[in-house]
Amino acid sequence: MSLLKNAIESIQIGIEDYTSKDQKRILSAVRNIYAGILLLYKEKLLRLSPNGSDILIKQKIKPYIKDGNLSFEGSGRKTANVQRIKELFKDLKINVDWDKFDTISNIRNEIEHHYTSEEPKLIKELIANSFGLIKEFITVHLQENPKKLLKEECWHILIDTEDEFTEEIGSWKIHSYMLIENKEYVIPISDLTPDSIRPCLQNPIQIMQHAISTIER
Repeated sequence: MSLLKNAIESIQIGIEDYTSKDQKRILSAVRNIYAGILLLYKEKLLRLSPNGSDILIKQKIKPYIKDGNLSFEGSGRKTANVQRIKELFKDLKINVDWDKFDTISNIRNEIEHHYTSEEPKLIKELIANSFGLIKEFITVHLQENPKKLLKEECWHILIDTEDEFTEEIGSWKIHSYMLIENKEYVIPISDLTPDSIRPCLQNPIQIMQHAISTIER
């Protein structure tokens, strides 16, 4: 089975897990979507590997001599980890929004180790962020049609989830000022990003503190 097929199936299974009523499948959704994104990245490296090899997706590369010439090949069964992929993409001028990817990775770690009843909100954020990365990478770097690859049902779930999350964040941005200690402060809307708001969503006091710290900067 090809890397691309594995990547697409991982994302599709992750979306199926997300839409399931069984809360036990939440972790599976996170793992599958995250794994699917990494497989997309490895598919790009595989396509760029010379002479039909898999050298760029290997974690280790070793040199060897053939016919008096120095050559290189992938070594071992381990494939490139996230750090290795970041380094290769930088060298190969493959632009990815690593801040967004790191946000997805952090949410995954948070859910893996601190599962609570609030996790559906984090899952929605993870999927919303994932959709942007998946759509752009497949279109720009793999030059494929993401809607065709992911199939209609999966595609629309991703779109709907992204829209819902954007609306939730937008509802916070609508209120561009807050009344604090009888003083009206204007909060720069550009500073109210998903990453800055997310830790405060469940605590109005933290939101107010965030507003004050934003103003004081």
